[in-house]
Amino acid sequence: MILMSGSLLVSSCGGSESSASAEEAAATEPAAPVTNYREQRQVSFEKGLKFPESVASDGETYYVSNLGGRKSSKRPEPTKKDKNGYIAKFDADGNLLEGKFISGLHAPKGMVLIGDRLYVTDIDKVYGYDVTNGEKVTEIPFEGGVEFLNDIAEGPDGTLFVTATDKNAIYQLTLGEEPKIEQIETTENIPSPNGITYDAEANALYVVSYAGPVGRVFKVDLVQTTPKVSYVTKHEGQLDGVVKIGAFLLTTDWNSQSMWLLDITDTNAPREHPMAARISGPADFYYDQAAGEFWIPAMLEDKVYIQTYALRP
Repeated sequence: MILMSGSLLVSSCGGSESSASAEEAAATEPAAPVTNYREQRQVSFEKGLKFPESVASDGETYYVSNLGGRKSSKRPEPTKKDKNGYIAKFDADGNLLEGKFISGLHAPKGMVLIGDRLYVTDIDKVYGYDVTNGEKVTEIPFEGGVEFLNDIAEGPDGTLFVTATDKNAIYQLTLGEEPKIEQIETTENIPSPNGITYDAEANALYVVSYAGPVGRVFKVDLVQTTPKVSYVTKHEGQLDGVVKIGAFLLTTDWNSQSMWLLDITDTNAPREHPMAARISGPADFYYDQAAGEFWIPAMLEDKVYIQTYALRP
């Protein structure tokens, strides 16, 4: 079973003005689909969701980070330290197992599950939790005025990659008794980096930008002494989550309120196909390749959409 996770947001990714523009953006007219659509299910906030941002899973249990807040709240506050954030736990059918499996967070966003450790970003810290009991085992603060840690991805040899949307920065976090944080100095800055995923075969990162309305998809080649940054496709938007599946990237876009399938076999003429349409605030999704399932948080709807596709581009 191949399990992947894609990252946020609006103010989940860029402040209240960006949030408003994302909410008001009209959805694009979907093109003819290149996938066989089979099923769609959804989980509403009554089942434990409030501004859901990210999903992580081992294929059996699903963890959803929530910025939280009052039920009447209409706008997420991704940088507010209010201890309203939490992580809810669901089964594979979307049934709520525990609404506040982990609580007391501020605005938890990106997550990655490695064995029985769940790592989550929360404004200016990365936490690690033991999912067997929900207890905190790691707390790693980031310095330098970071206020918007966003997505997180597993790298090689006990490392994690973390985006800081407010600092236009990507960090490499080496776990251990004394965790080490290093900013990755690249050939050019990526504006408002949001979702991130690591491609072990190419030793590269794929990073999507929330710099709406012209956020792009970037490749960061880690083979270089100074990692080289290049554009991957021409698609632009307020991009959030991202995963790589073979020669294809999938990303969520707040502008079009959709998830997009991007064919990167030819970077000079990439194909771009809208998939899930009209999801308000599509954030950091999770993909289970074995089941063909996508768990897509709809942050501005207080829902998670579970969508099944047969990917046949």
